[in-house]
Amino acid sequence: MTPPFRSVAVWFVSVLWALSCAFVIPQLALSFAASTASGAEAKDGAEKLRSSCFRFVERRLAKRPVADVPWSSGMTMTFAGYDKAKESLQATSGESSLDVPLKSIKTRDLASLIKAASGSEDSPDADGYILAAVLLLSDGDQGAASHLLERAKTQAAGVDDSFAHWLELLGLEMKAPEPKPQPEAKKEPEGGDKTDIAGGETAPGIPGSTKLPTGPGSKKHAVSKEHPRLFGSKQRLQGLMQERAYGYGLMADYAKKKDAYDPTAMPAMALVSCLENDKDLAREAIKRAMVYATGPIKVGHVTFGHDLAYSAMVYDLCHPYWTADEKTKFIDYMNKTVDANVGSETYPYHNGYYGYKNWGIGLACYATMYENPRAAEILATLDADFRARAVPCLEHAGDGGAWSEGHYIHYWIYEWLVFCEVARMCEGVDYYPLAPKFFANRAVASMFQMLPGHLPHETNRPVPDGDGGYGTYGGFSEKILSARRILVNYYRNDPVHQMVHAYNQLVPHLCIPESYGYMDFLWNDLSVTKGDLKQMKLSHFAPGAGEVFARNSWDGDSTYFFFKCGDRISAHQQLDVGHFFIYRQEHLAGDSGVYDAFDSNHCVNYYIRSIAHNTMLVYDPAEKFPDGIRAGPASANDGGQAYPWKGTAMGHNAGCLDFPMFTANKQLADIADVLAYEDHGSWLYTAGDCTRAYSSAKMALFTRQIVFIRPSTIVIFDRVKATKPDYKKTWVLNLHKTPTGTAPTMVSTNGNGKLFIQTVLPANADITLHSGAELYAYEGKSFPPNPPAAAGMPIVECRMEVSPKTASASDLFLHVLTATDAKTDTAAKAEAKVTGSDVTVTVGGAVIKFDVNSVGGTIVVGGQKGTLANKIQP
Repeated sequence: MTPPFRSVAVWFVSVLWALSCAFVIPQLALSFAASTASGAEAKDGAEKLRSSCFRFVERRLAKRPVADVPWSSGMTMTFAGYDKAKESLQATSGESSLDVPLKSIKTRDLASLIKAASGSEDSPDADGYILAAVLLLSDGDQGAASHLLERAKTQAAGVDDSFAHWLELLGLEMKAPEPKPQPEAKKEPEGGDKTDIAGGETAPGIPGSTKLPTGPGSKKHAVSKEHPRLFGSKQRLQGLMQERAYGYGLMADYAKKKDAYDPTAMPAMALVSCLENDKDLAREAIKRAMVYATGPIKVGHVTFGHDLAYSAMVYDLCHPYWTADEKTKFIDYMNKTVDANVGSETYPYHNGYYGYKNWGIGLACYATMYENPRAAEILATLDADFRARAVPCLEHAGDGGAWSEGHYIHYWIYEWLVFCEVARMCEGVDYYPLAPKFFANRAVASMFQMLPGHLPHETNRPVPDGDGGYGTYGGFSEKILSARRILVNYYRNDPVHQMVHAYNQLVPHLCIPESYGYMDFLWNDLSVTKGDLKQMKLSHFAPGAGEVFARNSWDGDSTYFFFKCGDRISAHQQLDVGHFFIYRQEHLAGDSGVYDAFDSNHCVNYYIRSIAHNTMLVYDPAEKFPDGIRAGPASANDGGQAYPWKGTAMGHNAGCLDFPMFTANKQLADIADVLAYEDHGSWLYTAGDCTRAYSSAKMALFTRQIVFIRPSTIVIFDRVKATKPDYKKTWVLNLHKTPTGTAPTMVSTNGNGKLFIQTVLPANADITLHSGAELYAYEGKSFPPNPPAAAGMPIVECRMEVSPKTASASDLFLHVLTATDAKTDTAAKAEAKVTGSDVTVTVGGAVIKFDVNSVGGTIVVGGQKGTLANKIQP
C-alpha cells in the first residue's frame, strides 16, 4: 500500500508537470530572434535542430533509458521511451509516470536531455554534444556551449565543421571568450614548512637520464604543519591554477554543480573551495566526508580506502572550515577503520592491497598528522609493510611494468601513485626507486597495453587480460591516462618517457571531465618535453607477467598483437597460458565469455577456462577438475589447463599471499615460461613453454612459437605431445565474428577489421565452428553468462576448433593469421613443407623454418636472414 503522504507527493508532482506543460512555451525560436538571420530562416533552422535532437534521443532511448536529467521544473527525470504517435517522451520522476510532449520541452531542458543521452562512459557521442552545444548557445550560454564543444572534440574529428554548419543555418555566432578572472590568492600564513615538491622537480632519473637517482629517503623532510599539504601548499596550487587554467575551469564547473551522486566530486570540490576561499563549497564537501565518518565502519573487501582518501583530501584542503567536533569524529573514524581492517587486503599481489586499502590510509595519515596522535605510527606501519612485503611483489609480478593480475592493475595503479606523490610532496619519501623494475617501466607497459584507435577516447582502452577486461573505454580509462601522466612527470628526463608523454597528449584533456577533471588539473603537466612518438619502439616484453605486446606502428589503424605465458600468482588470473589476442580496427581474436561474477557457473566453468582462450586443449576423459573453484559450483572438464591449487596454501582462489609464499609454492605457481623475445623491426619472434600449465597426466609437451611479420601477418607454430595418442588435441581460436569461407582457409570480418585464417597443419584437419548456444557448451553441458553482464561489450561470437583427423601422441599445428582492414579481399597464401626435422612455411615473400625437435629455427624476410633463438632480447 502506498503511504498517504507519498500519494500526495505523486499528485503534487503530476499537477506541477501539468502546469509546466500548460504555461511554459518553447523558447528556442525566441532565442534565435536576436541572431543575424531572418525570422523565417531562424524558424526553419530551429525546427531542423529540434528534429535532429529528437531523432538523436530516439536512437539513444532504443539502447537504454536516459537517467538523472535535471529539469527546469525542479524535477529530476528518467526518460525510457519515445512515442512517435503521441509525439512525446515517456518519463518518470520519483514515482510519477509522465508523457512529455515534444512541443513543451524548453531549449535548456532539451540540452540537458541531449547531454545526458550523450555522456554514457561506454559510448560517449560527439554528435549529441554538438547538438547540446548549439542549443545552449541559442539559449545564451556560450560558456557551457564551449565546454561541450571541447568535449565533442575528444570524441570525433570534424566537430568544428559540424558546429559551424549549425551556426550558419541558425544565424548564430560564437564570440571569442573573455579571459576568466582568477580568484585573488589568500595571503599565506607566516611560518610552517614551505617545502614543495612539484611533479618532476626532485624526481631522480633512470639509466640514460641526465639526472641520476639519489636514492630513497635522501630528501626526506618533516611534514608541514600547515594545510593544505597533500598536493603541496596553497601557493603551489595557485600556480597550477594559472598554469592549467583550462583543466581548472573544467574542474571548477563540475565542483560547483555539487553532484550528489558522485564521490569523485569531493576532490574537485575541496580543491576549488580551497583556491577560491569558498566556504559554502567547503562545507558541502565536509558534509559528504562526514557521511563516511559517521556511518558504519566498513570491513573487508570493500573500498574503504577510497572513502578515507577522498575524505582526507577534504580534511586537508578544507581544513579551516571543519569544526573541532567534526575533526574529532573524522580522526576517530579513520583510526577505527584502520583497526578493523588490520587483517583485510593483506595480499600485495592483489589490487585490494593498494587501491581498496592502503592509499586511503596513507592519505588520511598525512592529512591528519599532528592532530591524530596515531597518524605517524599508522603511517610507519604502512611504510614498513610496503618496503618489506609489497616491494618484492612489485619487482616480481610487475617486472617490465605489466602485472600478473592482468586488467586489475588499471583499478589500483592510479590510486597508489597518488599516495606515492603525496608522500613525496608531504615528506620527501620517494617509493619509486624501491621497485625500479616496475615503476620505471609502468608507463611504457601501460602505453603498450592500450589498443590502437583514431579518436582520443579510443587510445586508452586496455587489452583484455584476466578478469574484467573487454578492451573498452570507461571511467577507469581516465585513471589509466592520469597514472601515466604521474609517471611521465616523475621520469621527465628519460627520452622514452618523453615519447610516452607524446602518446599521452593524443588526449589533451580527459574525455570525462565531469568526474575526473581534478586529475587533469593535478597531473596534466605540459612542461614535460614531448618526444617523437614515431621513434618509439614497436614491442614490449614484461617478464614478470610473461607478456609480450606488439604493433606495427603507432597509427590508429595498426595491427595489435598480445601474447601471454606467465606464472600463476593472483586470483584474478585465468587458465590462459599461451593465449594470444589480435586487433585491427576492431577486436578480431580474443578471449570469450563475460565476467558476470567471480564465482558464477559461467565464470568457473567457461570464462576462466582454456576453452574460452586462444590456446590448446588436450582431452583426458578421466581428468577431474575440482569442485569449488573460486568457491563456485561443480566443475566440468573442458580439456584445458589444470587447477591444482584448491586444497593447497594458494587456496580455491589460487593466489599467493606474498613473494615468500610464491617461493615456497613454486612447484604450483611456476607454470610457464617465455623462452624467446626479439624484435628485428620487420619481424618479431616470441616463444613460450606452456607444458606445466596442464596436468602432467595428459600433457607431455606444449610449446608455442610466434612470428609477427609486420605489418599484419602472424605465424603460430605449436608442438604438442600428449601422454596417450587417444587424448584428443584441439587448437582453439575465439573470434568476435563467425568466419566465412571453406576450411582450411576462412575469414572473420568485424566492422572495419578482417582476419584471414589459414590452417596449414595438421593437414586435412577437422575444423568445427561453435556459435550461438553452442559457444558456451562443452561435454554436454552449457554455461551461458548472465545476459545483462554482456550488454554493450565486444564479446566473442564464435569458437573455431582445429583437431587432427588421426590420433597420435605428437602433433604439429601451424596457423597463419593475417589482420587487415575490411576492404582487403585476399591475403598471401601460406605453403608449408614438412620433413622429419623441420617445418618450412612460405608466406608473402617470408620463409620461416621451425625446428621440429626443439624450440628454434630460421627466418628470411626481405632477403635478410635471422635466427629464431632461445633468448630474451633486451
